Amino acid sequence: MKAFAQLLMATGLMVTATTASAHAGHDAGTGFTSGLLHPMLGLEHLLTMAAIGFWCVRQSATLKNSTLLFVIGGMVVGAGIA
Repeated sequence: MKAFAQLLMATGLMVTATTASAHAGHDAGTGFTSGLLHPMLGLEHLLTMAAIGFWCVRQSATLKNSTLLFVIGGMVVGAGIA
């Protein structure tokens, strides 16, 4: 019965989900320069880079050296998806 309740809850949440707004509070037509600077000055991007830096410090030497490749690879994949 518990599995059925979980399945019912998950189905209900998927059906009623709304679209995500990844960059809430930003004007859509603010210009090319604003869009270009956003990844460097946007709060969510700065917090993500800080989190990656803190995570990297706690990893082994091999993983520390490859973290930059993971970050750049993730950005390329994200840009390709968009």
